[in-house]
Amino acid sequence: MVFASDRGSEYMKFNDNIFRLYLDRPLGDGQYRVEQLTFGENENNHPSFTNEGEIVFASDMNGTSNIYKITRDNKLIRLTDVFTGVFEPLIADDKLFFTGYNNTRYNIYAKQLASLRLSEQGMVSPRLWEKSWSLEPLSSHETEPYRKKFGIDFIGGGLILNDIEFSANFAGEIYLSDMLNNHIFGIDILQRRQLYHLMDLNFVLSYYNLENRFDWGGGIFRIEDYFLLGQKNEDFKYLDEFGCFLSRGFAIDRFRKFSSSFLLKKSNRFLSLDDLWKLRIPYNSYMLATWSNSFVMDTTTWGRGSPLEGSLSGILLDNTFNLSSGGETFNTVLLGDFRHYIRISKDGCIAARMGAGQSWGKEPHYFIMGNGFYVRGYEFFDDLVGTRYVYGNVELRTLIVDHILMQIHNFKDAPIVFGPFQGAVFCDLGYVWDELNPKELAGSAGFSFRFFPIYSPLYFSYDICRKEFWKPGVWTSNLYIRIAF
Repeated sequence: MVFASDRGSEYMKFNDNIFRLYLDRPLGDGQYRVEQLTFGENENNHPSFTNEGEIVFASDMNGTSNIYKITRDNKLIRLTDVFTGVFEPLIADDKLFFTGYNNTRYNIYAKQLASLRLSEQGMVSPRLWEKSWSLEPLSSHETEPYRKKFGIDFIGGGLILNDIEFSANFAGEIYLSDMLNNHIFGIDILQRRQLYHLMDLNFVLSYYNLENRFDWGGGIFRIEDYFLLGQKNEDFKYLDEFGCFLSRGFAIDRFRKFSSSFLLKKSNRFLSLDDLWKLRIPYNSYMLATWSNSFVMDTTTWGRGSPLEGSLSGILLDNTFNLSSGGETFNTVLLGDFRHYIRISKDGCIAARMGAGQSWGKEPHYFIMGNGFYVRGYEFFDDLVGTRYVYGNVELRTLIVDHILMQIHNFKDAPIVFGPFQGAVFCDLGYVWDELNPKELAGSAGFSFRFFPIYSPLYFSYDICRKEFWKPGVWTSNLYIRIAF
């Protein structure tokens, strides 16, 4: 029999290689002879025998996953050369069957063996495994009903268009989910922009039930943040909010989803941080209700830390009502976001994003374009504030280093992995304004060097850019923590 295993002896034990176990050559005491057929840091998996006794398997040894064959005389032959990757090969009836990725989805394909363009890659040198393996006998054939057992995942970011109440510059999210991902408990700890204080403990506790196409969820939250009543520094005010929310979602298909949520909160407003943290005396207090609706379409395929191809788009509409004054409209927020990725290599792509937003009402939401998310190179405030905005980003990104592996002498079986490391060339444009104060066009162009901790969508970015690149100017550099777009 042939199989894939991560029991490598030379490299990190996170990649699979191909092994052959000789059931017809027992060594006694339940032990069998085992040979390792492939070596290296690449992924080699899904092996199977042909009728002629040859072995076919999938491997990314040349960059992208393709199908290879090991002949009876140990020649290594590549059977496919597909840029987007092919997987899970099987040969039957003079045909090669495999899974292929094309047009943002996976399908099963078949090709006549005679039509394949074979490319000899060298020889395979099987190596006898230093330890024989034993096959444990099955102790029971009994089945048990499914029981929910929850595991922990850490996620360093949110979805493309989350409720505007919970948008944050830094978020640590811990999710507990069962094996089928039908039940999810979430704990979100949020760092809200410029409030770096011990009392800035913001959290969201949530539960989501995804058993059916119509999913539902809910939770409680506490948010401490600033807000703006205008476009100047003196217009900064502060708030402390707590409340609860309920949500419903409907998955139209694998790529499109509609969501709706209702949020009820007590919002206390403060003139200064001293009022917020020491006196705890608000100048105003509201009971607010927000009805939020969003639509998201996602056909992206992710690479090392960020999307590589496909599209991601969404629209969000928030309506907030003041229950303290009879349910009058407090504000309305409308956001739109579209992203497209064109893959140009195994780990490189051209990424483009554009978006727009507007808020209106008694107390409209003021958008801030600086701080490195919409238009890079600008400081947090930097006069890029308004109730309406439009922006566009384009960048050429590529992988520089996949990972750096560090092994500690006494812990060789648990190496520490850093990376991936990514580089990008980018260009940003943005415009923000309101009805009374038009602004000038903002823009920047430059280079970015990024570090993704353990393949998280959250990354550290060191940007070198020039603001208003169409004018003479100087280059500046900034270090940010961001979520990959």
